[in-house]
Parts: sequence; structure tokens; C-alpha cells
Amino acid sequence: MDSTTTEEHRKPGRHWDLTLLETSLRFDIRRRTSMNQPVLNHPERRRRFQKKMNQIEGDLVKFSRYHPLRAGLAGLFLLFVLLTLIPSLARATIIDILLVYDTSATTWVSANGGMEAFSLDAVSRMNQAMQNSDVDATFRLVHAMSASYTTTSSLSTDLSNLQQGSGNLAAVHTARNEYGADLVAMLVDTGSAYGSVGIGYLLTAWSGQPSSAFTVNAIRSVAQSHTLTHEVGHNMGAHHSKHQTASPGPNQWLDNQYSAGWYFTGTNSVKYHTIMAYNFDGHGNFYQSAPLFSTPLKTWQGTVAGHAADGDNARILRETKDVIANYRPSVPTTTSLSVNSSGATSVSITSNPPSYGGTTSYTKTNITSGTSITLTAPATSESMSFSSWTGCDSTNQSARTCTVNMTGNKTVTANYSTDNTRIIRLTGDMTFGNVTVNQSTTRTLTIHNDGNSSLTVNSISYPIGFSGAWSGSIPAGGSSNVTVTFSPATAQVYSGTITVNSDRTSGTHTTACSGTGVQPPANLGTCLDNTSLIWTTGGNANWSCQSSVAHHGGSAAQSGSISHNQQTWLETTVTGPGTLRFHWRVSSEANYDWLSFYLGSTRQDRISGTVNWQEKSYDIPSGTHTLKWEYSKDGSLDSGTDAGWVDYVSYSTLQYIVSATTGSGGTVSPTSRNVGNGSTTTFTVTPQTGYSHGTVGGTCPVGSFSGNTYTTGTITSNCSVSFSFTQSEGRPIVLPGVLMLLLDDE
Repeated sequence: MDSTTTEEHRKPGRHWDLTLLETSLRFDIRRRTSMNQPVLNHPERRRRFQKKMNQIEGDLVKFSRYHPLRAGLAGLFLLFVLLTLIPSLARATIIDILLVYDTSATTWVSANGGMEAFSLDAVSRMNQAMQNSDVDATFRLVHAMSASYTTTSSLSTDLSNLQQGSGNLAAVHTARNEYGADLVAMLVDTGSAYGSVGIGYLLTAWSGQPSSAFTVNAIRSVAQSHTLTHEVGHNMGAHHSKHQTASPGPNQWLDNQYSAGWYFTGTNSVKYHTIMAYNFDGHGNFYQSAPLFSTPLKTWQGTVAGHAADGDNARILRETKDVIANYRPSVPTTTSLSVNSSGATSVSITSNPPSYGGTTSYTKTNITSGTSITLTAPATSESMSFSSWTGCDSTNQSARTCTVNMTGNKTVTANYSTDNTRIIRLTGDMTFGNVTVNQSTTRTLTIHNDGNSSLTVNSISYPIGFSGAWSGSIPAGGSSNVTVTFSPATAQVYSGTITVNSDRTSGTHTTACSGTGVQPPANLGTCLDNTSLIWTTGGNANWSCQSSVAHHGGSAAQSGSISHNQQTWLETTVTGPGTLRFHWRVSSEANYDWLSFYLGSTRQDRISGTVNWQEKSYDIPSGTHTLKWEYSKDGSLDSGTDAGWVDYVSYSTLQYIVSATTGSGGTVSPTSRNVGNGSTTTFTVTPQTGYSHGTVGGTCPVGSFSGNTYTTGTITSNCSVSFSFTQSEGRPIVLPGVLMLLLDDE
């Protein structure tokens, strides 16, 4: 049967069970032998083997039944059998693996610790998973290489090219045979640790499929997860969880139900997935990674990490590991290390482990492949000063150390010189990103002296927008930190080169810097078409105004740029009752990344996927309420623009009509008002001459006068208010030469 591929977005051993019944000296040997061992790979052969074991058992029982001496001889025979089998029990299966780096992965790994260190770490993580799962197999890195091949951006195409050895990948097949690699894994840089991060052929035949023992993996994902372990698991027959929606297990081609990943919840209430199960199951659940294969024999965080019938990938690995390990014959596993010196002779080199030191020039042989050795050279030898190491996998100039990982024969050289050296080196990330105009931010630039004499720094030159001052001396092997400040004066891109002026003899004294000045964020109310409300934004990023996508007025608010398991929100506060209307839109990973609307802490609605502008309307009850729009992401994958938008927000409170009337003797203004629910209103009540304020009637809650201004009580419905006036009592009025009495009319 041909192999199949699985995309994500492990030499059979002999296990012997011996049961000795002491009373009768009977024994039973059951031997479970791997698929590439023909003696037991067929039912009839297994039947014959068991029959032969039964005959041996019967002969021993007859032999020992009547005489103690015979019983003792039978016991000695059993001891001989045990001593024969114990070495087989002790041997763990070794699976040789070749790691291949395409041009993109080679570039990435060169800036992230180097190929040798990364490869050893990746294989170590795989071996830890096997140990955690109680699978007695070890992956051995036999070689790591660069290939003159660049990813096509399609992992499926890359896998096919790798398997077929297309073009420059033919060198990979040559290397596989040269180094005896059972499995081949190619690493590429997709630019992300998320999304489609791995693909590999699934083992579909018990006899093995060496021509399909290939995987392709995203290097950034391998650096921080068990992606490589997962894909190699497919090569060995392990499959995904039965409960995930995307490409669920088990491995039906091997005609079993147990080869599947497992989901479970630890005693700490955290949801976990084993290595072969996805971190999201397609049912809306997200899981943390447990570093082992599914198995009912082990626990993680207090919970069994598998099921004998539905989740036991560790079992399938035990059953196929010996077949996989025999894909290619192993090559010799010893290497040699030659240590030379230049500029000085008979240099005394120390080492860790100690057995690899000596006096140059010398060679150490029979070194186990994969051994890591650190050599240290003295600061001076024969009046010469140490200047550098060459041929090492990594060096520490100030400590004068050279580290080699013995994946093959290596030659290194300790270089000495009579000249004083001042070797300058600069480190520090000088990419400042976005900074608001007229504000500033800082980063640290470190100046190193990798030479053997003191380095003098005179000054540092900066491009426009960047600053920082330091001068002084740096001793040999030392360093000094400089604070670099980026202060944009206008909204533009700033970039250039920082130059350290010194008396260096060699090294790199320049480094690139960049940053962007941005305007302060515009008032969100403007792009939301509502400046009467007070808007705030937060979360892992702020919402902002933009004009590329809008429903009304030429602009809209857009969610901030966030990563996985993050959220960004927009809020305002209103007093009800009232009516809220707004338009919203989203472009996201359907059913996983959401734009949601909340009234207080209660979600009212949410949209996901590709949804164009929609109008929404909500009745807001009485009281003060927080309105929140939130864009949130799950733990992996992106789709679309990966954003949400809100526009054209309106809020109107409930209005009531308050009418006012008067009797004779005065006026009221106005005669009617529209009043928001829960508010009060005022009227101007003016008596005529000879009149004063009288009683106040009507259906409105009782209020009060202040001069001629009347303020109602709290209005909660349509109502009326009426005013009466009282005529003043009679009083004498003095006119020239006349005494008159003004009487009230009856």
C-alpha cells in the first residue's frame, strides 16, 4: 500500500515476558518480534514458534519431575535463557535522522544559534518525548546539512520534491545513504510559527516504507514546539486524535483503532493535547501541549494521557520503531578531532570533557558521534597573543573558547599574533518601530572589544532622529552599553547607520537603525460619527481611525493589530433608557477569530469570517451601561485582513413631552418641552403687575420655584404642569392732592 501524507498545520526491539512458576519449574516465553523479523511475522510461523516453546516447556517439566538434581539442571537452563535474553532487553532502538535546511531555513538558523546547536536541540526534544511516553527508542542525529533549494511556499510541493530528490534535492538522497539516515526531515522558513507548519508521509504498511520516510517542517514552529516530533510520528504510523475535525485518526491503513492522539484535562483544570493531536479540535476548544505521545500507561498533570482502545500512539511507535530503524544500515559512529595552532607552536589546550585537551598540534580519535567538546586556548603562548579560533561551530572570543559538535571529523586552529588587536563588535536591536511624534523611546547598543588590548571609543555618530553619547575605553574582552534614543519630530520613516568612532584594528563598527514617527491617534469619536460620547480603547492593542474601509463619513474605527490568544477593545458609557445603532464588519478566520459586542459583561452578538457592513440596533435599559466592541483571536492561524471595524454609532435617549399652561394674571414660557427620561426641565413663569405666583398643578412630579424659574421633578413620562396667579391685596396709592383707596374686586 502506498503511504499517505498528513499535514499539521519514530529498530524494532524485542520485548520478552518471562513467567516462572517456581513450584513446577514451568516457564512460558512469549516473544513479540517486530514486523521486519520474518520468523514471527506470519500467523502460521507464530503458531509453530509457540508450539516449539510448549515442547521445551513439557520436556523441562518431565526432566525435573522426579529428581532434585534434574530440577537444578532445569533451573540452570532457565538461567542460561535469561542471560541470553537480558542484553536484548537492555538495547534501545536507535533511529538515525538527517536534518536538511533549505536556503530560507539556513538564513534563519544562522541568526538563531547556528545549525549544529539547533539540530541537536530539536533531536533532544524528540528524544525527551519518547522518554516521556515510555518508548524505548532514541533518535540519533547523523548529519545536518544545507540544501541549495528554496521552499515553494507549498509544504506539500516541498515534500514531493524532497521525496523524489528533484533538482538540487538529489544531494539529500546521496547524504541519506552516506550517513545511513532512516528518516529525513527538511526545515523551511515560512515566516511564522503558526498556520501550516508541517507535513509528512503516514506509514501505511507494517513492513515499512523507507521511500516515504520524509517530512517538511516550519523551522520557527520546530524551535518552540513538537512540530518535528509530530511529523516524524506520522512516519512511524502515529495519527491524530479521533475527536478533531481536521484529518482525524486513527491510522486505518494499519488496521488498528488505538493509533490516535488524545485530549484530556489535568487536575489543574487545564485542557491538554498529546503530541499527535491538534491544539484546536475544530469544536471551539483550545488545548495546551503535553510533551508526550498518547498512552494509557503514563499521566500528565495528574491525568492519564491516553486510552488503550482509542488513544495509544506510544504502542504503535513501539510496534514500528524497529522497522523504521532498519530503513538504512548504520554508518560508523566515531569521529576524530584535530587541533592545530597558528602563529605559535606547542600551545597547551585544555578541554571539557578533559580527555580532549593536549599540546598542538594533536589529534583525538574514536570520539562518539554527537559529542560536544569545548576547547580553551591560553591568552598568550611564546610571547604571542591569542587572536581567534577557526573551524569551530561556535566561539567565545573573550573566554578564548571553541565549541565543536562531533557530527563528523573536525579540524580547528587556535590563532596567535604578535600584534595588539582591538576588535570591535556591536550588538543590540536598533529597530524602534512606531513612536508618536514629539515623544521618544530608548534601546541599548552594546560595544564589544574582542581583541587583546584596550579599545578607545572617541565618539558615536547617529542619523537624524537618533541620539546617544558615550566615549571611553573598553578593556580586552570587555563591553560597554550605550543608551540610544529615537525622537521623531515629524510623521515619517527614519533610518540610517550608527557609527562608532574608535581606534579599532578590525571588526564591525556600524549598525543599522530605523524607526517611524506617527501622529497621535485621532479622536475615535470623529471616525465613529459620534463625538458626544467618550471613547476609550485598550487590550493588547488600541483601535484606531482609518479611511481605507468605511461605511459612513469616509472613515471608521478599526481593531488593533494583535497576535494569537489576544484581544483589542473599544468602549463607551451611556445612560438609559435609549436606543443604540451602529454598523460593523469583520474579516477573520471563520469560527475562531471574532468581533463581539457587549452590553456590560454580557455578549449580545458576534460575527466571524468575511462579513460585510451590517446595521445593528439595541434598546438600552435604564441605568448606566458600558458598551464594548472586542476583536479576539484564538491560538493559531490567520485569515483575511484579521480585523474588525465599527462605524456610524448613534445613541438617542427616550424623550417625553412636558406641556405648561397658566390661568389669568401671568404667562409661562415655553409652553412645551421635550425632556429625556430621568431628567428635569425648567419653565419661566412671569406674573402680571398686581399678581404673584399661586399654586402649581398638573400631572408632572412636583418641582420648585427660584424666582420666576420653575424646575420640575424627575420626568419619567409625558405630563403637564399648570400655574395659577394670585392678585395682590388693596393698598393706598398716593396721588398728588388726592387720597384714594384701591379695593379688590369681589
